[in-house]
Amino acid sequence: MTCVEVLEHMSPAETQLAIDNICSVTDRVLLSSTPYDFDEPSHINVRPVATWAQWFAARGFFRRTDLDTSYITSWTIVFERRPLTPADVVYLYELEQVPLREEAAKKRSALLDMERRMSEVLAARADEPERAELAARAADAEARAAAAEARVAGLLSSRSWRIGQSLVQPVHRAAETFRKKP
Repeated sequence: MTCVEVLEHMSPAETQLAIDNICSVTDRVLLSSTPYDFDEPSHINVRPVATWAQWFAARGFFRRTDLDTSYITSWTIVFERRPLTPADVVYLYELEQVPLREEAAKKRSALLDMERRMSEVLAARADEPERAELAARAADAEARAAAAEARVAGLLSSRSWRIGQSLVQPVHRAAETFRKKP
């Protein structure tokens, strides 16, 4: 079933009934509901993606982390009815999050390296006319590095990250308990 840019137009109570109805007639849902457009007067129920994921998870529907629907919008999700354990959810979450964190770290490192190299070039060419252009490029690299760091910080402070971490902690505690048993 497809539900594209509809639920944000419904009251919270109507939205819950709509989600119940959707989940009662299908095992897979493609959902797109803007998390940002508060300016549209008919958008009375704009929610973050994490809230939609939470509401569908409460009904046994979980994000298909193996499907990339960003070609529709960055917030489009496919939910599927699946009997997942908390350990399954944590595994799927980590399977997606670890590569993203590694990619962000590599990009941050590359940007910092570029900034260092540009600073060296600027120092070596301090008296040349291109100095202003190189300084602008260095400033641009600094801005991109700061933006990448802000995106990483946003990810780490996001509600979905905190929810994921709260799911991981009980699993780790359970694993510790099992390791300690004789």
